Amino acid sequence: MSNAYYEGLLSEVLVEIRELLLEENQLSDKSVLPKVPYDQLIYYQKNYSSLFVKYVLIFNKLEDCYDQLLQPQKREDLKVIVEYIICRILEIDSVLRKLIEEYYELDETLIDLKVIPEHTEINIPRYIREENEKEIKRREILLDILRKRNNLQDNEENYFEKNINFNMNINQAILVIQTNERARQGSVYAKEKKQRRDEEEKKALRSLYHEEALTEDEASIKIQKYFKGYRARKKIEQEKASELKFIGMIPKEEGEIDSEEEDDSTKDLERYKRKIKQIENKRELEEQRINMREKIIEEEGPKMMEDMHDALIEQILLYKQEYAGGVPDFPTEAEGGSKLFMQNIAKASEEQKKLIEEQKNQMSQKDTKKTNKATTKPPPKPKPGKQPEQPQQQQTFLEDESKVIALLVDALKKFVEKWKDKYSALDFDQKFDPTLLRKELMEGDNGIEEELRKRVDNQIRQELENLKAALESETLPPKKVPPKDDKVKPVVIEPPKLPSTEAFFSELVSLEIIKKVQPFKLNSYIGELRLMGSKLGWEEPSMGQVRNICKQVVLTMSSKSVHQQSPHLKSMLFVGQKGTGKTMLVHAMAHELGATLIDMSSSIVNNTHKEPSETNLLIGKIFRVAKDMQPAIVYMDEFDCVVRGKTKNKTKPNLKRYRKPLLAQIKALLPGERILFVGNCREPWDADNVSLEEFFDRIIYTPVPDHASSLLLWKTLIEKVSKQVVSNDFNIYTLPTISESYSSGGIATVVNNVISDRRRIKLKENPLTIDEFIGPLAKVDPVYPNDDQKMKAFLQKLSPQFRKKTKEEREKEKQTLSEVKKEEKKKRR
Repeated sequence: MSNAYYEGLLSEVLVEIRELLLEENQLSDKSVLPKVPYDQLIYYQKNYSSLFVKYVLIFNKLEDCYDQLLQPQKREDLKVIVEYIICRILEIDSVLRKLIEEYYELDETLIDLKVIPEHTEINIPRYIREENEKEIKRREILLDILRKRNNLQDNEENYFEKNINFNMNINQAILVIQTNERARQGSVYAKEKKQRRDEEEKKALRSLYHEEALTEDEASIKIQKYFKGYRARKKIEQEKASELKFIGMIPKEEGEIDSEEEDDSTKDLERYKRKIKQIENKRELEEQRINMREKIIEEEGPKMMEDMHDALIEQILLYKQEYAGGVPDFPTEAEGGSKLFMQNIAKASEEQKKLIEEQKNQMSQKDTKKTNKATTKPPPKPKPGKQPEQPQQQQTFLEDESKVIALLVDALKKFVEKWKDKYSALDFDQKFDPTLLRKELMEGDNGIEEELRKRVDNQIRQELENLKAALESETLPPKKVPPKDDKVKPVVIEPPKLPSTEAFFSELVSLEIIKKVQPFKLNSYIGELRLMGSKLGWEEPSMGQVRNICKQVVLTMSSKSVHQQSPHLKSMLFVGQKGTGKTMLVHAMAHELGATLIDMSSSIVNNTHKEPSETNLLIGKIFRVAKDMQPAIVYMDEFDCVVRGKTKNKTKPNLKRYRKPLLAQIKALLPGERILFVGNCREPWDADNVSLEEFFDRIIYTPVPDHASSLLLWKTLIEKVSKQVVSNDFNIYTLPTISESYSSGGIATVVNNVISDRRRIKLKENPLTIDEFIGPLAKVDPVYPNDDQKMKAFLQKLSPQFRKKTKEEREKEKQTLSEVKKEEKKKRR
C-alpha cells in the first residue's frame, strides 16, 4: 500500500474516534438515563457493548496505520493515541464484566453493527516485539550462555502437540514387529493377486476385440468418438472446478497459488520494504536530534541565557525597591526555580490590584447598605421538625470514571493541530520535519529552554548568596569562632550491599526456574468464536473468547504507561482439563510480550527449598529479578498444591509454605510494574476456593473444543502437518463427531502420530482416510464424564465474577430488577 492509502485510512480513523467520543459524552449525560434500575442495566449493556466493538475495530485500523507510516515524528505522536485507545478498551472490558459476566457475549451488538465475530478479534500490536527486539535478543543470548555454563539441555517440549510414547517390554516389541511383518506379507500377496487378475481381464478384452475386425474408417470414427467425449467431459470438469473455487466452495489444489495468498505475500514484501525505510528515518531523526540540540545550545544558547538573566535581575531590582533594600528568597530547583519566582511576583501584583479595587467597592457599598436595611425583610424561619427539601440526585446503576477519555481528547486535539496540512503526496520518503523538531527540542520539561533556565537559576542563586553575605558582613558584628570539639565523631555504618540482579538471574537459571520461552503465538490457540452465545445460553466460554482474554492481558502489559492507566491486573489462573492448552497460553503470552518467563512449578521448587526461610528468600529473589527485567510472567503449574483444601491428595506435593510470602509479593505489586503471576490448575477441586479467589484477580476456564472449534482444529492441524490442503474426498466432518470429548492436545497428538514423515511422502499415492485416525484416537484418553462433572461443580462454586452465570441466576436477576421496577412505578403513582 502507498503512503496516501495509510494517510487516508488514518484520517478516517480520527473521524471515527471523534464520533466515539461524542457517544461517550452522551453516555455520561445522566438526564437521558432511565430512572428504573432494570432499564438502566439494559441501557448500559447495550451502549457499552457497542462502544467495545467500535473501539476494537478502530484499534485494529490504528495499529495498522502505526505499523506502516514512515514519518517518524508522526509515528511517535500516533503511538500516544494508540495507547490511550488500548486503555479505553481495557476499561470498557472491565465495565462489561461487571455489567454482564466474565465471558460476556456480543452477538446482538454484532448483528446490529453488521460485523462478523472474526473482526472483533484484537490484533496484538507488532511494535511490542519490534521496538524491544534488541533487549529480547540480549536476554536470550544471556540465557543461552548461562544454560551452557550449567550444562542444561534445551528440552523444547511442545505443550500443544505431544507424541505418544509407549513403554513396552521385549515381548511386546516382538509382537508389534511380528504383526507388522505379517501385515507386510499380506499386502505383498494381495498386490500380486491383483496383478494376476488384471492381466487375465486384459487377455479377455483382447480376445473379445479380435473376434470382430474393424475397417480403418470404423476404427478412426470410434477413436474420435471416445476422444471427443473425453475432451468434453474434461472441459466441463475444469469449468465446474474453477467456478467452485471462485465462490470458495472447494480449496485450491496442491502447488496452486491462491489470489489471497499472493496478496499476502506481496503485502509482506511491501511491509518489509517499508520497515527498512522506517528504521532509516528513525535513525536519521535520532542523529539530527543530537546534532541540532548541540548546535542550538552552542550558537543561540549564550544570547538566550543573557536575556533570561537580564529579566530576572530586573525583577529582583524592582523587589528590592518595593521592600526597602531586601533581598528576595530565590526558590530551589526542586520548588520550581525562576518559574515559581516569576509566578509569585505576578501573583503579588495581582493581589495588590485586587486590594485596591476591594477598598473602592467597600466605600461605595456603605451608603447602599443603609438604604437596603430598611426595605429588606429577613427570610422566614423554618418550622421546627421540618427541613427544606433538597433536590434528589438520580442514583445511577454504574459509575464509569475513566482516566483516559480526557487524555485521549487532548492527545487527539494536539495531533490534529500539529499534523494538519503537513502531508505531501510528492514526499515519498516521509522523513522528519526540521521545524517540528526544533520546536520539540526547545519546549518541554527536557527542552533546551528548560536546560538553559536551570543554568541561569544556578547563576542567579549564587549571585544572591554573595549579595546576602556582603550585606550581613556590613551590618552584623563578626561572629566568634567556636572552639574545636575534640570528640570523635560517630562512625556511620553503611548498610550491606545486596547482590546484583545478574547474580540472582544466574542462580535462578541454574535452578531451571528461568526458562526459555517457546515461540508460540496466541493465534496458534485454534478455536472458533460464537455468534449466538447469549441466545443458546452456553455455560462454558468458547476457545475464541479465551484467546481474546489472553490478548487483552498482553495489551495490559504492552507498555508502562498502559499498565499504569488501565485496570490493574496482578494475577490470573487457568483451570481446565489436561491438554486444553493452559501452559501453551502462558508461553504464547510471554512470547508476544517478549517477557521473562519464571517457572516456579511444583516439579522444580518442591525438592530445593523446604525451610520457610529458604522459601521466603527464593520468592524474594524471583520477584527482584522480575521487577528488574520487566515485563515478566511468574508461572506456577499445579497451583492447587499451594492452596490445598480439605481433601488430601497424597500423590501431589505440599507447597503450603509458599502461600503467605507469595500472596504478600502479589499484593505488593503496583501499577506500572509489569509483572503478572499466572497459575495453572487441572484439578482445582482439590484446592480451597476462598484462597484461589484471594490469590487471583481472574480465573479463566480453558474448555474442551466444541464442534466448530474441533472442526477448525482438525482441518488446520492436518493441513499444517501434511503440508497440503484437505481434499473433498476426505470427509473431515466425521472427525469432530467421533472426537467430541477429546481435548485440543489429544487431537494434536493423533494428527502428529498418524501423519508421520514416512506417511507424508506417500500422501500423493495413498490419500488420507478416516479409518487411519480411529485407532490412534482410541489410544488417547478423552475427558471422562466424572472429571467433567467435577470441573463444572468447581466452577459453580466460584463467585459470579469469576465465571459465566447460569440460566437460573440470570432469571433470578431479572426477577429482582423487575420487582424493583414495579416498586418504582407504585411510588410514582
